[in-house]
Amino acid sequence: MNINEEVLKAFEIIQQGGIILYPTDTVWGIGCDATNPEAVAKIYKLKQRAETQSMIVLMNGEKMMYNVFKDIPEVAWQIMDLSDP
Repeated sequence: MNINEEVLKAFEIIQQGGIILYPTDTVWGIGCDATNPEAVAKIYKLKQRAETQSMIVLMNGEKMMYNVFKDIPEVAWQIMDLSDP
């Protein structure tokens, strides 16, 4: 299977509420659609983590933040400003 097929398969799994394992620079990540409560619950269960513990949500920019969150605190913008190269 080539990389494009792998990416498409991962996309399909996420769309269906599944979870995926993906490599990062240093560790393997566990991913899902962060807007799907059932998918997020699968990761909490897999990691045996209390739902009161937060997880990282990766986003590709401001537009996605507005689509996901109702209220964005000022500190979020400050952190983003500091992270711009």
